[in-house]
Amino acid sequence: MSRRLVLAGAALMLIACAVVVPQPAVAAGDEYRMETKATYLVQPAKRAISVSVKVTFTNTTPDPQGKFSVFEFVPMALQDGAASVAAKDAKGALKVVLARDTKNDVNVATVSLRDPLRFNKSTVFTLSYTLPDGAVPSLRVRPSAIVFPAWSFGTKGDVRIDLPSAYEVVADGDLLSASLSGDTTVLQSGAIATPGSWLALVTATRPSAYVTLSRTVPLKGGSADVQVRTWQDDPEWGARTLDLVAAALFPLESAIGVPYARVGPLIVTESAAVAPNGIGEPTGESDKGIQVVFQEPPFTTLHELVHVWVGSGLAADRWIREGLASYYAQKVAANLKIKPPYDPTAQRAALKADAFALAGWALDEPAARDRFGYAASWALVDEIAALIGPEAMSRQLQRAAAGLDAYEPVTTGVPGAPTRAITPLDSRRFLDQLEAVSGKSLSALFAAQVLTPGDMVLLPKRAEARAAYQQLVVAAGEWGTPAPIRQRLSDWDFDGAMPLISEANAWLKQRDALVAKLEAAGLKTPQRLRDRYVESGGGRRSKDELAAEADIASAYATALERANRQRSLIERIGLAAGPEPSARLAAANGRFAAGDLSGAADATARAQRALDGAAMTGWLRVASAIVALAGVVLLLVLIVSRGRRAKAGPVGDD
Repeated sequence: MSRRLVLAGAALMLIACAVVVPQPAVAAGDEYRMETKATYLVQPAKRAISVSVKVTFTNTTPDPQGKFSVFEFVPMALQDGAASVAAKDAKGALKVVLARDTKNDVNVATVSLRDPLRFNKSTVFTLSYTLPDGAVPSLRVRPSAIVFPAWSFGTKGDVRIDLPSAYEVVADGDLLSASLSGDTTVLQSGAIATPGSWLALVTATRPSAYVTLSRTVPLKGGSADVQVRTWQDDPEWGARTLDLVAAALFPLESAIGVPYARVGPLIVTESAAVAPNGIGEPTGESDKGIQVVFQEPPFTTLHELVHVWVGSGLAADRWIREGLASYYAQKVAANLKIKPPYDPTAQRAALKADAFALAGWALDEPAARDRFGYAASWALVDEIAALIGPEAMSRQLQRAAAGLDAYEPVTTGVPGAPTRAITPLDSRRFLDQLEAVSGKSLSALFAAQVLTPGDMVLLPKRAEARAAYQQLVVAAGEWGTPAPIRQRLSDWDFDGAMPLISEANAWLKQRDALVAKLEAAGLKTPQRLRDRYVESGGGRRSKDELAAEADIASAYATALERANRQRSLIERIGLAAGPEPSARLAAANGRFAAGDLSGAADATARAQRALDGAAMTGWLRVASAIVALAGVVLLLVLIVSRGRRAKAGPVGDD
């Protein structure tokens, strides 16, 4: 739209210069009046649009004293790709010259009038030209789809567009009303008061047969089944795009550092939907695959392929997705001999009037914001990569794709498949991840270009909380940090994180005391203590676990000390018939290490009871033994006594 304004202005300036005699300085609108009726006849079968512009031109510049005001020619700015330019009036053909105005970068058709046109006189002529299919990349006139810009001309205009009714039409830009006349769809502008700023971008499509080209591309993360759907009347686009996708996937996977994990075919479809941003709105994360506008440059295809990895499931904020997409597209473009559309840093500077905080870049933005958003996000990601290096760029994406938050330990190697739901990166989480993998501070850079005022207010609290968190990391050692604290920090809830960090530090001191106690007793710290800490930090569950383990450890240590004492003969007798307390305590030790606190407590209690009753049991056993021995002696006495009586024989009378 802005380019059209420049072009129209250039045309009006040229017209003003056509006055061939000195005249007073007057506004351009006072020098002439130019009323136009432009008709665009769309002919898909002929692959061309016939344009006819009826011009009524009136000289409104008064004659200076002693001189005449005349116009001898009328220049008109035409769309790029215009061909077969001709002009005529009621008497016949007029001379017309088509040339390029390099200063204003516009095609200019200069129509020579049949006679010099004096003040208050009018002339009527018709300028005609064609817009052939493919004359410029943005122009398409084929049975499958139609895309072209419709312009108006002069100081007052009217535009009519006729095209076959079989097409579904969308006109972006200035309004057009639609009606049906037989088998023709008629689009009409009505009276246009400012033709120089009027523009409609017309896109017309109809159900069209697609041809599908396929290829299997081997990748680190598995093979990619690539399918390119191209219009039947555009096989060249399909072949060209398939070759590009096949050549780009492996270097993109290597540069991004995240294995290709798409399930099902990767479908790339030729589209006629024109995006106003210059790079194209990516649709790589949709189930329908990637749609590439037919006239977009190869860089756009690379940009959208990155969205197979960096889609909305990985990055929530638009600027992150688009910045990374252009950054990685640029990384592989050079080897594929593809030129980027522009220098993002220079483009960002040129569009600084439209600047905004990138965290606020949403979908369906005005064209000016989109242009800045694409350039600024790309330039910023380039800056970040230059500061932290390409390996760190890949590492933060690997961690995000694995579902790891920025506060989990950074390890070497590629993280495995996610074990939890992935939280897409917003600007806050992206900053956290980048600083985690690089060890560098990027908050000032984000404050200058990304963060909203509400985010920037939190930066001092963020610095304080992160410093406290690092102290906690040191205190915790290999135990790591509690999930609730990491969650609060990831959510930038620093007011909520600080009390939890203090609570966790206090708990760790109690943990250290318990671990020392366990080591003194020969007990191994159970994994469940660490699990409770990671789950709830220094919260109630962790405190309860700490107290429970401390109680069992105290009972175990007491029982162990008693079990290791020198025992009396009676105690040894009391323990002789059952399991040794040391065996029970060994079982208690194993159960404690395995996290079976109930089993450990039970085994310890059994050992305690055995030790407590050892003397009593010993005496009972000794007494029982004496009684049993006395019974045996008595029985023997009885047996011996009977035997003696038997040997003496019976006693009788003499």
